[in-house]
Amino acid sequence: MTQLLVDHLAKSEDPRILNACTTNIRYFFDPKRKIEFDNLQGELKHTKPYSVYVNYGNSKMALLMLTFKMAEELKDVGIKVNAVQIPAIKISKDTLKKLTPMYRMIATVQTFFSDSQESMGDTYFHITTSEEFKDVTGKLINDKREIVRRSHYGSGVGDVIKQFRDQGVYPRYADSQEIIEQVWELSKKLTASEIILS
Repeated sequence: MTQLLVDHLAKSEDPRILNACTTNIRYFFDPKRKIEFDNLQGELKHTKPYSVYVNYGNSKMALLMLTFKMAEELKDVGIKVNAVQIPAIKISKDTLKKLTPMYRMIATVQTFFSDSQESMGDTYFHITTSEEFKDVTGKLINDKREIVRRSHYGSGVGDVIKQFRDQGVYPRYADSQEIIEQVWELSKKLTASEIILS
């Protein structure tokens, strides 16, 4: 969809793209966590475990990496590309009914402590329309409207725990140029096109 809208966005006075990431990417603070490119759709399900939840996290990490790459690709035409790190959000009763009993219980507890959908909507609107973020591109922004920085913590157990609690940092994995290029090439292949301005 972004590719189809690039030409129109480029004509705008203040074009901005905001990708929706989640706090799920924080699992990549675990140095063993990697995107499993060979098992994205359960290709190895007979020999290797496949988890929908893990792959959801992988997709959100890939989206953050695409955000960084797209910001670079589109900067010459003035399109700003950022991502917002969505925390737990209150889930509607209708959505809760569609979950399995175990996830329904977890989501019910999570919803009790979560931010409202309206509050997060206000954050989206602020990031995409305010003067504060007019010249910001290639960044991850949290629900407090703060720019999240690359983790500066070490790799010890204590540092890993501190990273999980620090909402102001994201995993260093997201900055791997090799993985970013791999995600970018895979995305181009899957969409069978490139972002080209006419």
